Amino acid sequence: MEAATVAKVRAQTDPQLRRAVQYLEAIRETEFSPMRVLGTLTEFYAMLGDVAKYQQYASRAAKYEEENPHERSDNLDDALIRAKAHIERRTSRART
Repeated sequence: MEAATVAKVRAQTDPQLRRAVQYLEAIRETEFSPMRVLGTLTEFYAMLGDVAKYQQYASRAAKYEEENPHERSDNLDDALIRAKAHIERRTSRART
């Protein structure tokens, strides 16, 4: 998780983001910080403009929140908001 965070902070180029995604995909099914992993994967795929993966992870995040209503999800919600903004910017640029 920390390696993905560092990769994001250092540079937000597609290759750096793809490397960060690889780190996160490797731990995606573990019990380690599931909301953080889901939120970050959703955000990174949005930053990359991968609409299908963005939607897949946004859906997983929503399902996780629904199944775990007593967990604080502020950080996940923030990541999903940022992800939505990224994907909207990328798709609106593609239309112009």
